[in-house]
This record gives sequence, C-alpha cells and structure tokens, in this order.
Amino acid sequence: MNIYGHLNKVTRIFLDLVSEPSNFNPPKIIDGLRESWTYIEKYIKNAQPKWTSNWDKTIVNLDPNELAISEDMVKDTRKKIEKLMKERRVKDYFILYISIVEGLTNKSELESEGILE
Repeated sequence: MNIYGHLNKVTRIFLDLVSEPSNFNPPKIIDGLRESWTYIEKYIKNAQPKWTSNWDKTIVNLDPNELAISEDMVKDTRKKIEKLMKERRVKDYFILYISIVEGLTNKSELESEGILE
C-alpha cells in the first residue's frame, strides 16, 4: 500500500472514533492513536523527526486515566478530521495529524517536544 492508502486508513480510524459517541472514551482513543501510528509512523518521521521521536516514546506510556474528555475536545477533533479528509498535501496532513494527536492527549506541541517539562 502506498502513502495515500495509509493516510486513508488513519483518517478512517479517526472517523470511527468520532462517529459514535461510545467510541470517544480514553481507552478507545488510545487504541485509535496507536493503530493510526502504525500506518503513519514511517512517513511522518521524515517530515517531523523531533516530534516523531518524542511521540514514539509517549505513545507506549499513554494512560487512559490521564485523558480528560470534553465536548469542546470532541467538536475540535471533528473539525480537524473534516479538514484531514480534504487535505491532499502530505505535509499539511501531517500537521493536522499532530494537531489531532495533541488535542486528544491534552498536550501542546511544546510539551510533546519536551520543552515544557
């Protein structure tokens, strides 16, 4: 499968998360993030190496009890996924992916990069 096939899989994983309210809970969010990571990791690491390196370490240790879910988070994620579905430029897709991941894990880019520890 080529890069666009993998990105399509990532988009579907995110769509499944937000399409059913019962899917939008911390354990399923973490499962979705981990599953999406298997499809996107080898591509995003070339465009965003520092973020990828940190996320690689973080994804293993995600704790569902640390995720706080709000209605604003759900709305924001849905908007970003709608943009993700329309995005054709790979680098812009990666930026949206990172934004979704950070929104779902309650981390800013600075925290993800280890700048705010």
